[in-house]
Amino acid sequence: MNIQLWVVNKSARYISSPEPGDAPANQIIIRESDPNAVGYSTILVRAWWWDGVARVLCAYSGDPRTSAPYEPAPADSSNCDKPRDSVAGICDNKEDFSANGAGSFVVANGGYNYCFPLGCGKDEQSACEIELRISNRYAGDNYKVYFEYEDEIAQQTVIQATANITAWKHIHIEKDKMCRRGGIIYETNALNATSIKIAKFNGQRVDDIVENEKLKIFDLQQKGEIAC
Repeated sequence: MNIQLWVVNKSARYISSPEPGDAPANQIIIRESDPNAVGYSTILVRAWWWDGVARVLCAYSGDPRTSAPYEPAPADSSNCDKPRDSVAGICDNKEDFSANGAGSFVVANGGYNYCFPLGCGKDEQSACEIELRISNRYAGDNYKVYFEYEDEIAQQTVIQATANITAWKHIHIEKDKMCRRGGIIYETNALNATSIKIAKFNGQRVDDIVENEKLKIFDLQQKGEIAC
């Protein structure tokens, strides 16, 4: 059996953003942190038979064990390297599989298993195709798609599986000067100015300054940028 994998949906996630007017030119998505985001990146899996004969083929997603040093030891190793719907829990992923969530297929019921229509998989042009959702939160979670063939006496056997599929995150760090109680100065201030304005975020105060508090204004290269 031939198996191919493609990333078909990259779901962008920004954990924080500046106000629209302060965003750099290359930051195209402005959003606040959303731990309940429902979008998922997906992997397209295609499979077809070597001999040109289509058969009843089913796909199952599971959590494979890996030797990566950051992976925790599985609570129950019997859950590893098997279809998720045939075991009691996940292997060593942080996020468990859920319907229409991580580890599920993009199909009508959003489950972890799917049997393809009879006739697909005869050759590459008619390959059986399915999309797998991966975690949108936990980098390092792993997935594998297992294929089972149902023979004439309805016995199912795992005949092939994809390589491990790992969720990764690209972390972009904006290096800003920070301080505990102050915030970013809203505008340039003249030397010996008697008042300053502290920037807000979406119209709301984010500083922790109280009345009669003493502030120090400093910056390494230019005057009047951070209040602490």
